[in-house]
Amino acid sequence: MGRRLAGAEMFKKSGSCQSKAEVKLRGKELKVLRASIADAFGLDTEALDLLLPTKKGRDVAIRKLGGGVRTELLCLDVVPMLIDPGSKGKAMNLCPTLAALWLVPRALPVVQIHPPVSKYIISGSDLMMPGVHSVLPPPGCGANDYALPVGSYVAIAVAGNPMPLAV
Repeated sequence: MGRRLAGAEMFKKSGSCQSKAEVKLRGKELKVLRASIADAFGLDTEALDLLLPTKKGRDVAIRKLGGGVRTELLCLDVVPMLIDPGSKGKAMNLCPTLAALWLVPRALPVVQIHPPVSKYIISGSDLMMPGVHSVLPPPGCGANDYALPVGSYVAIAVAGNPMPLAV
């Protein structure tokens, strides 16, 4: 049976977060991955060191999840930092997890919602336009000339609180 991931007890189905394979990244592989993540999310070295440090004693691994879908987690020690939800042979389509966004809150554009809307989002409802308070573009983009591309990942946060609650 696969190795149980930390935090798996938060899922409703007890066996829903089993990993079936794990590949630890070292040296050159980790440097190449760090460079592609820095380009994809516009992260500086300091933010990148928080997500995927190159220090000895910290394990960075790619875990493949079972269950008939091609999903991979990029984990720091046992904490999932990035997820590839299944690109079916294409280049990795990485998305930061909440654990990663709590370390680097502006890795994605932020959609701020009104405080009363948060209870519905946490319960699993879709975000509707009336619930949106504002959109914060990623660092380095002007607020007036930025438009969210269709299908892009965004972090959802409550207005007045910089920490995201959903992706």
